[in-house]
Amino acid sequence: MTTVINWSEEKLDALQRDLDAVLAREMADLGPKDEAHLKKVTGLARYCHWAGRGLLLLSFEPVGWALGVAHLTAYKILENMEIGHNVLHGQYDFLDNPKYQSKSYEWDMAPTAAGWQHEHNYLHHTYTNVIGKDRDFGYGIFRLSDDIPWQRKHLLQPLYNVLNAFFFQYAIANYCAGDDVSIGQRDRRDAKWRAYMGKQLRHIAKEYIFWPLLAGPFFWKVALGNFIADLGRNIWASSVIYCGHFGADAHTFEHIGDEQEHRGRWYLRQLLGSCNIKSGKYMQWASGHLSHQIEHHLFPTLPAWRYPKIAAEVGAICEKHGIYYNNRSMFRQLSGAWYRIVRYAFPGPGRPLAPQ
Repeated sequence: MTTVINWSEEKLDALQRDLDAVLAREMADLGPKDEAHLKKVTGLARYCHWAGRGLLLLSFEPVGWALGVAHLTAYKILENMEIGHNVLHGQYDFLDNPKYQSKSYEWDMAPTAAGWQHEHNYLHHTYTNVIGKDRDFGYGIFRLSDDIPWQRKHLLQPLYNVLNAFFFQYAIANYCAGDDVSIGQRDRRDAKWRAYMGKQLRHIAKEYIFWPLLAGPFFWKVALGNFIADLGRNIWASSVIYCGHFGADAHTFEHIGDEQEHRGRWYLRQLLGSCNIKSGKYMQWASGHLSHQIEHHLFPTLPAWRYPKIAAEVGAICEKHGIYYNNRSMFRQLSGAWYRIVRYAFPGPGRPLAPQ
């Protein structure tokens, strides 16, 4: 069931002061180190992209072809998670580089940047895990808590989830197109839908027509390689996102109305509704540093490579205020997410959450 936050204003003020101090210090330090990280990761992504494309086009034996698939998969993961997601959050808007501004960047993935920024950056990050407001919690198709009335269609959600993981970028694109636009905004909905369809068609044409045609009679091997790279990125991205959002101890909340929410209460919701993955450097890069989903939900506009640096401090603040800091292995977080998917496919309550 939804978690009721009954902290006093004094306690919320104290939590806010501690976390605001971390954010202020890190934002004041923005500069060459952040630019150097962005250059490093974009250079690696560029190498993986062209090496992958070249190997898929020019290799005529399985080892070279498999290396091409691996490089292209790595590019898609880096571009989606470490570059696109973070740039679209405005993490690098402070740089004098028009290529990486959140208002103009368009990522190499099926969802439109504008649709993602509204549904994810605004709705999800404002109303994290608020039932009825945050469409990220289940993407509108899964029942993941007691708060959603059970229906017979939910019996099939374990199967839906497998399909959702395989075709994750298209599921997210559909989610970003939105289905909650009122009749009075019909023209806006139509424009969003046209942008959504245009992005899908361009992606399909690029990956499954343009690049394969360059291989001539070997069209099939490039098309297959591109499909496997898309599949690998989709499964990986969905797994990381499920770990961070749907872990067994992620709390949900009721909407408190349209009044301005206390910043400390908003911080507390991020801490209770998010899950971290214990990780090393390579996992952090491959996840777009969403292995530190707690820090990302607290500070979404802070360059994500800084999250591991401040994680211990955030954990200490949680301990100081008696808040559970949900940091577990990927196996435990992903199995917890799957527990929710399978358990809530059936009527009845789930297991109790970790205390707040």
